[in-house]
Amino acid sequence: MDDITLDNVRNHAFIIKELHTDILNTSDKNKMTKCMEYCNRVMAFTDKLDNATLMPIKKDIIHVYIAASDLLFNSLESGVKREVLNKTERNTLQLSINYAEKVLSIEPDNQKGYLLYKNITLYLTDYVDTAQNQLDLLNTICNINPFDHDIYYKIAYIYNIKQRIDDAIKHYKLAIASISMQKNTEEKIHIKYLLELSSIYRERDDYLRAEYYLSKALAINHLNPDIQIGYGLLYNKLNMMDKAIFHFKYALKEQLKTHAALYYVAKIHAYLGNAYAKTNDINMALKEYNKALLYLPDLEDALDGKAKLSKILYNSLTNIL
Repeated sequence: MDDITLDNVRNHAFIIKELHTDILNTSDKNKMTKCMEYCNRVMAFTDKLDNATLMPIKKDIIHVYIAASDLLFNSLESGVKREVLNKTERNTLQLSINYAEKVLSIEPDNQKGYLLYKNITLYLTDYVDTAQNQLDLLNTICNINPFDHDIYYKIAYIYNIKQRIDDAIKHYKLAIASISMQKNTEEKIHIKYLLELSSIYRERDDYLRAEYYLSKALAINHLNPDIQIGYGLLYNKLNMMDKAIFHFKYALKEQLKTHAALYYVAKIHAYLGNAYAKTNDINMALKEYNKALLYLPDLEDALDGKAKLSKILYNSLTNIL
């Protein structure tokens, strides 16, 4: 290989870009090794340059650091789930993150650099020992891109699990605000955020806010069965059972149209069973529980509901006798 100079660094960067593109299509390990060798030589040269010297070649250098970051990350077979990361693997990931950060230091809004940084950091969150360490890693992503709804949602989810509900609400709202700002939003994800926030307010008995976020979801897609379930659960908690049953039935009708997994259909039948049980309509409740168990014989909600009804019936017969 030629020595790296300012005169030929662009040529080397072009070779790296071509090799990297080929590797993405073929996963050729020999080419990976060759590409990484080129990257290391170019980076060793450019790391000594001041910003003024880098300016004319920054676009070329970005390709080099993106390739290096991506190759290191994929060298760990990042799709494979490990029990733990050893020291070498952690060092490799950290180096991969450093290269992604270098891209962002040259061009702060570089999308490829950001996605590499985000994906590697998310991968690392699976291998830290506490929720706080997970949150610390996720917040480093927010510092780079304060408009990534996916990261705010992940933070909200952790806070919710840890019962830090005020923090969870704050980050659900940030996720919703961020996704609302995007032109091409993913409808299902947007609705998911709204429903989870509504659920938190429902469990807090803050029914007005719970209904508000349900209505926001309904405005996006009124046929979404999960929204109808949300209304059903809200009205069930308010003891407005006719409305609860109406929305559960609506949800069931729409869910069946989607050829949904058996679990979701069974779950709605169980919700209907609970609603009918609450109105003391034992026959309809049993009917719905049995339908749920036809779809999913071990569904706990239906088994528990049916067991409670059996106990009520037994006690009633005992009192009569």
